[in-house]
Amino acid sequence: MDFIFKNFSLVCKVLLALAAVFIFIRIIPLVVITGVAVFAFFNVKKYFKNRKIDKFRHKNVNNIRKKEDIPFDISREKIVDVDYDEIKK
Repeated sequence: MDFIFKNFSLVCKVLLALAAVFIFIRIIPLVVITGVAVFAFFNVKKYFKNRKIDKFRHKNVNNIRKKEDIPFDISREKIVDVDYDEIKK
């Protein structure tokens, strides 16, 4: 009976290789589709977040322009006096 199982390891290796190829053929498209979906989700999320931030930036730019109408007017601004010491190298 030893001659029956003589090439069993070779057959087993071929079957495992075919199973691995079949699994990769089935799984790789799913992985690619999942990756594209996750990539698109994060890009859309980032787009809406940046769009929200841009709206606030636009409002801030309008406020800054209103302040710039009177140049160098610091009568209404809070001024901070800072004492510092110079460091010799």
